[in-house]
Amino acid sequence: MSGFAKHRNRARVNFESSWPLNAKLEIIMPKLKTHKGAAKRFKKTGTGKVKRNKAFLRHILTSKRKKRKSQLGTSTLVSDADEAKVKRMIPY
Repeated sequence: MSGFAKHRNRARVNFESSWPLNAKLEIIMPKLKTHKGAAKRFKKTGTGKVKRNKAFLRHILTSKRKKRKSQLGTSTLVSDADEAKVKRMIPY
């Protein structure tokens, strides 16, 4: 068991009130780290949805029609099935 896992759910005493009569316990939740690969690929919108770019626009562009390349250049939203996973990777 790693050192992080042992102390993950420890409690902290709030010393604002007089000790020990009115001590309050706070649960310290572990911080979520941003997945750096996901942060470079996805952005959150103002409404909380996740925006992404489309694939297939990097090479072999001569065999693709102008309309297709134009539509691939626009961004779109992440599908509903994947949105929870992506939001977990970019929590902030």
